[in-house]
Amino acid sequence: MGGPHDATEGRPQRARTESKRGGSGAPARRSTRAPAAATALAAARTTAEVAEALFDLGLPAVGATGAAVCWQCAPGRLKVLHERGSPLRRLADAGTFRATDPGPAAAAFRTGA
Repeated sequence: MGGPHDATEGRPQRARTESKRGGSGAPARRSTRAPAAATALAAARTTAEVAEALFDLGLPAVGATGAAVCWQCAPGRLKVLHERGSPLRRLADAGTFRATDPGPAAAAFRTGA
């Protein structure tokens, strides 16, 4: 009833959340990914290599199939710098898009998410 325990299961909420994420193995997987990410990012020499390292390691870590890196190239305008498996692929070649456009990239920019 609003506390840290579920009245029907009698287990702490954290334990239920961890079991949904893969149980006690989740922290072990995170601890092996962090050094791999640090190594890949340290070796990156260009923004494209940084994006590739983030996509290679980050997408599987969060169960995503696509992502994009955008930047504000002019007031109210965003440009796709790098993308993988993203609907923004068409925008990567098309140039820029408005920060007021619908979609998650513009929304993330507007809200700071």
